[in-house]
Amino acid sequence: MRCFRPIVIAAALTLTAHTSAAQNTRSTRDGVFTHEQAVAGKDIYLGFCQSCHTAISHTGAPFKEHWVGKPLSDLYNYIITLMPKSAPGTLEPEQANIVLAYILKLNGMPEGNEPLPADAAPLKQIRIELTASHAGPPHDR
Repeated sequence: MRCFRPIVIAAALTLTAHTSAAQNTRSTRDGVFTHEQAVAGKDIYLGFCQSCHTAISHTGAPFKEHWVGKPLSDLYNYIITLMPKSAPGTLEPEQANIVLAYILKLNGMPEGNEPLPADAAPLKQIRIELTASHAGPPHDR
């Protein structure tokens, strides 16, 4: 029986670690941005992004294929380092942040009361997930 104790203890610690990590992870379904951020993000999108990207390239199947299941920090880092295409890395963190909020809004994510942080570290704790009701084509929201 003694040889099983370390295995049981290790299994219990692993389960506890996974449970704690799951409890600390939020999803884009949880309302992780504000209405104001999405509105401001639309203005940035129209000014910097729309000339190269249509809304459809950031929604539906293309969005799902590239981003669903990943941490929100991955999409934020992509925007902040590689966009806009004409001048990569020139967006301020707050600009990238509100564009991110607008992209989430385009994908049917609910608004919340807490603003989306303009920092990759806390965004690592938010998983990108689509809402069950958002299956149709994108439209301006």
